[in-house]
Amino acid sequence: MSVIRLGRDQAEYRIPDSTIPLPEESKVLSDVESHDRAQTGRTWLLDMSGEARWNAQQYRNRLALQGWVNVGRQPDYLSVGTGAAQGKAFAMQRGKNSIDASFSDRDGRTVAVINATRNR
Repeated sequence: MSVIRLGRDQAEYRIPDSTIPLPEESKVLSDVESHDRAQTGRTWLLDMSGEARWNAQQYRNRLALQGWVNVGRQPDYLSVGTGAAQGKAFAMQRGKNSIDASFSDRDGRTVAVINATRNR
């Protein structure tokens, strides 16, 4: 079952904006929160300028400086002869909160999906 609230009132989230830092200079295209008995999830779809690889690296570094711990990273597998693999998807955790982030290139810009979960 889904519930959607329409209107101009500000939504009240169980995962507040202040809990999950979003990449700097990003524009939120979509912000959805879900709830079940064991956890709350919140997913942002973001648009930002620049390359996905650079934006992912900057975001990982920012989270690490705030005490988030790297728990997984998915490298991009590049064609032979193009250089080392660069990860644009990763997972980090701090306390009860975890983040799965994925960054993709699109026409000289980056589209990112940031999925946060909070276990109870």
